[in-house]
Amino acid sequence: MSQAMVLQTLLASEQGLRMSAIAEALGVTQSTATRLVEPLVKQQRVKRVRAPDDGRSVLITLTDEGRQSADELSSLSQRWSEGILQRIPTDQQQAVIDALETVIEAVNNCCASGCEPGTALD
Repeated sequence: MSQAMVLQTLLASEQGLRMSAIAEALGVTQSTATRLVEPLVKQQRVKRVRAPDDGRSVLITLTDEGRQSADELSSLSQRWSEGILQRIPTDQQQAVIDALETVIEAVNNCCASGCEPGTALD
């Protein structure tokens, strides 16, 4: 699942991403991001390339196989989400979507602040 998230993150970037940007997008440490990327390199789904703006820096980019995998994951995720939404009564769908967006925002804010009690959003 974590490697799928790396592929999805890279799919949104045309030029590739530095490991620090991948880590930030996934909400993990840079060493964890490196451990997630390494198997994808071995599977030839991603590759390391020199950053054009800094020869010491490395960007992680999708290979053609990686792009195909990420596209397939996106399609599967979309079908899965639509299948779930279809099982919710039409008049309740927007309320469910709004509630899920609120939960996602709360999770993101909690992760950013360390999930300390008493830091609720208004």
